[in-house]
Amino acid sequence: MVFQPKTWSICAGFLSNNDDSRLSLTRLKSVRVKKLAIPVLKGKLSVYLEQSKHFQVFTIADGNVISEEIENISKKLLDRLPEWAKEKGITDIIIYKASKSTIHLFAPYGINLFVGIPVSTIRRLVEDYILGQLKSDEKIISSIMIQHEH
Repeated sequence: MVFQPKTWSICAGFLSNNDDSRLSLTRLKSVRVKKLAIPVLKGKLSVYLEQSKHFQVFTIADGNVISEEIENISKKLLDRLPEWAKEKGITDIIIYKASKSTIHLFAPYGINLFVGIPVSTIRRLVEDYILGQLKSDEKIISSIMIQHEH
């Protein structure tokens, strides 16, 4: 697996990358494309969404990162994070800690939250996500499950 994001462009009915290989748009429709967002603080997964300064957003198709972008986070954006994620086409978000209320905010938007994922480098998290090897910290999950909402 190559982690280096590639630059893709649509040209004459084909999606091509900087290696000049081509993927027809017809085939692209059958490719499972995911958009993964990771809240970042100091180059690693942020413990809390509210602490992160930006999200790294990865577009992943057929197990390969095809694009990467950075989205800065403002207080205004935090207030409407589920809507923003839906507008951006984000399908999955990796987070470490979250309250039950935060988790419930994302449910109506069909966005998958990977909760309790231990803090690690962004590269490692993306690799584990692609390989289906993300593992939640059971202590974090237990603490969320017993939270009392007021």
